[in-house]
Amino acid sequence: MPLDTSSAAFLSEMARAGFKPIHESSPEEVRALGPALVEMYGVGPEVARVENHTVTTTDGAFGVRILSPEILRVPSSSTTTAAAGSLGPSRSSMP
Repeated sequence: MPLDTSSAAFLSEMARAGFKPIHESSPEEVRALGPALVEMYGVGPEVARVENHTVTTTDGAFGVRILSPEILRVPSSSTTTAAAGSLGPSRSSMP
């Protein structure tokens, strides 16, 4: 499957700038690219909320970060339900 236009352009710009291909890099090398990417593209957008969670599986645990661009405000009369029953708390009871 071919890459989308934006991803292909990003990888081309990285190659032109002399960066090692991501698939040939260690995780530490890719993480170290952060400051260079900020120089190339600028700081990313502001986010309203950042949540850090740990997901535990039978094979171990890993961290997950959820970035929310804006906080959704739902009227207190709104609820969320599914045909087979509730899948969790209603939107109105969520923070």
